[in-house]
Amino acid sequence: MGRMARLYNGIHYLFIHLKPNLLILMDSDVIVIGAGPAGSTAAKFLAEKGLDVLILEKDKLPRDKACGGGVVRHIHRFDYMSDFINDNHLGECKAHKSYDRTLKYCVEYHTDDVMFYNVRRRDFDHQLVQFALESGARLEQGADNMVLDVKLEMDGVKVHTREGDLHAKVVIGAGGAMDPVARYIRRSGGKPDDMSDMSISPVFEYPVEQSYVEETYPDYMSYFHHGFDDSVYAWVFPKREMLNIGVWPKPGIRVNPKEKLQTYVDHLYSVDLMPEEYTVDKYLGAPLPSAGPVDVTYDHRMIIVGDAARLVSPLTGEGIYYAMESGRMAALSIEEALAKGSPNASALAPYQEMWESTFGADLRAMKSYARDVANHGTMLIKMASDDKQLKGLFANLFMGTVGAAGMRSKVMMRLAIDVPMDILKTINPLSHRKPGERSPHTDRFEEPPIDGPEDEEPEEDLPDDGIRPPEGPDSGPVAET
Repeated sequence: MGRMARLYNGIHYLFIHLKPNLLILMDSDVIVIGAGPAGSTAAKFLAEKGLDVLILEKDKLPRDKACGGGVVRHIHRFDYMSDFINDNHLGECKAHKSYDRTLKYCVEYHTDDVMFYNVRRRDFDHQLVQFALESGARLEQGADNMVLDVKLEMDGVKVHTREGDLHAKVVIGAGGAMDPVARYIRRSGGKPDDMSDMSISPVFEYPVEQSYVEETYPDYMSYFHHGFDDSVYAWVFPKREMLNIGVWPKPGIRVNPKEKLQTYVDHLYSVDLMPEEYTVDKYLGAPLPSAGPVDVTYDHRMIIVGDAARLVSPLTGEGIYYAMESGRMAALSIEEALAKGSPNASALAPYQEMWESTFGADLRAMKSYARDVANHGTMLIKMASDDKQLKGLFANLFMGTVGAAGMRSKVMMRLAIDVPMDILKTINPLSHRKPGERSPHTDRFEEPPIDGPEDEEPEEDLPDDGIRPPEGPDSGPVAET
C-alpha cells in the first residue's frame, strides 16, 4: 500500500472511530474543569465575551452535592440569579442558634431581614450551568469526561481525560478540593500534596412535613453545634419539607463519617429537633478544606477558583460566594490576557490581586476566629449569650453582614472588658502584611510583586446592640452559610 493510501486510511479511521465532537474541541479557547458554582460562573462570563468555552463535568447533571445549601442575600449581586432565587428558594432563614461544645450555652438571634436563602444544590448548580450554556458555553458531562491531569505545552494546555486528550489556550481548575489543575500548580511550585487540612463532611436531607418545620424551626431557624462530638461543628438547616443535617469533622483526624452523623442525629432527636428516631443509611460526603487559601492560584495558562483554590471560610466552611466571585474574577483576567495574546503567569496575576483585595483579609481573619472558637468557644458563646452587643457582633460575623477583618478590633475591645489577659493574649488577631512586604505568591515568577491589602478594612460604627441594619443587594461581599 502506498504512502498516500496509508495516510487516507489513517484519516478515515480517525473520523470513523473517534467521536466527532472530540475533534471539534481540540482548539477551545478555555476549558473549565468542573460545573460547580465557580466553573459555571467563569464559563458564563467568558462565553458572553464570545470566547469558545468548554465545561468538563465528571458527573451527570443535575446531581446532588454534600453541602448545607445556604446562600445569603448577597447572591443578588449576581443579578441574573435574582429571579431564580426568589422563585425557587426553600425558605428564608431569619433566625439562628449557636451552641458551645458543652451544650449549656447558646447565642440566639433574630432579624427581620433574610440571613440566607435555603436551596438544594442540585437545582442551584444546575441553573448556573444553564446560564453558562445560554451564554454560549458548551458542556461535556459523565464519567468519560473526568480530568486525570493537565500539562503545560508551548501554545496551550493539554487536558487528559478518561476519553482522551483535549487542548485549550487556558484552563480553569474548578474541580473542587482535589482539582487536577491545583495539583499541577502545587507540584510545579515544588510544594507537596498536603491534604492535612481536609476532612470528609457527611450530609443528608431528612424529609419532614412542612408543618413540622414551621412549628419546630420558626423563621427557618438554623442551628450550629460548635465542637459537637469533637467536630468543628454540626448543623441543621431547615428547608421546605426537609432538614439538611451535616457534620464538619476536625481535619487530620480519622473518623467514621457515618458514625459522626448518627451521633448528631441521635442528639437532635433527644432535644426534639427531629420528629422521630432515625438510623442514617445513605449520606453524601465531600472533602472540605479548612486552612484558608493556597498561596498561588494561577500559573502560565492556568487559574484555579473556588474550593480548588481553598477559597473556603475556615470558620463556617462556606464557599459558594467565594466560588462565584472568584469565577467572575478569573473570567475577567483570562479575557484580558487572551486579548493581549499571551495568557502567561504575568498576564493572569491580576486574578489573585483581585480576590486578595476583595476577600483575602476576611478569609485570613476567619482562620483566626476559627482557632478562637476551637480553643475558647464555650467562653465566647457564654459571654455572647449574656451580652447584647457581643451577640450582635457575633451574629454579624456568621451572617456575613460585616467583613470579618473589619470586625476584629471591635470584638477584641469588647472581650478585653471581661476576658483574663492570659487568655486574651492567646486570641491572636489577624496579622496583615506590612507595607511593601513582598507577596509570597509571586516568588516563583519574575513579574513585579502583587501585594494584598496593606491596611485592614475600615471599621464601621454599629448600633448599641451590635446588629447592623439590613443592607441592599449592592453591598459588599459576604459569605454564604
